[in-house]
Amino acid sequence: LISALCQKMWSLRLAKLILAILHTLCIRQLYGLSLHQRATVQLRPVNARSLVRASPRAHPLMSSVSPDNPPSPSVDSIMRITGAGAAVAMAAAEAEASANGWDVTICISDAGGVPILAKRCNNAFAASYEIAVGKAKSAALFAKETSVLEKVSNVSDGSGRAAMLSAPFILMGGGIPFKVNGIVCGAVGVSGVKPDQDEQIASAAIAALDSSLSKL
Repeated sequence: LISALCQKMWSLRLAKLILAILHTLCIRQLYGLSLHQRATVQLRPVNARSLVRASPRAHPLMSSVSPDNPPSPSVDSIMRITGAGAAVAMAAAEAEASANGWDVTICISDAGGVPILAKRCNNAFAASYEIAVGKAKSAALFAKETSVLEKVSNVSDGSGRAAMLSAPFILMGGGIPFKVNGIVCGAVGVSGVKPDQDEQIASAAIAALDSSLSKL
């Protein structure tokens, strides 16, 4: 009888020990899974943000507006001619026209060809305003001097793009795009004298804008 009781007690102790071991293993497994889930949830947003910050893509238009190379007062952070820039270009164009005694209309436009600043001299013929605005728009949208467009549209020795004449653009010299790092930021259009003289005035305006950038 005593022997039977001892065996029964030993069996109960062994069963309790086994249950305790199993309980401990279950708790450790559940606790370890919980920690893994928490770590995963916490790390996901950190990893995503760190990837973005660690490998930023340099924007081609931002090369001239970094903290070490601030933008010109004539051009804003997304590379468009500003009102101040248009004033610089206009002053230079007026000075060139006045020095040569030319009565013209001058238009400074943005990259979309929309006028920012336009001025017609007292004796410039009325239609010169529309032509100057058209030249600035054509130069901006084509990203080319309108004298180049004029040469392309003119028929010479049986060659040329006469179809260009039906396009709603001014295909005469006197319009020049203003570019920064190859990107069109605006344009200058001039009308009132000969095409090459119009272009000379527009070139003076572009040179003034380039000079304002080179001083940075």
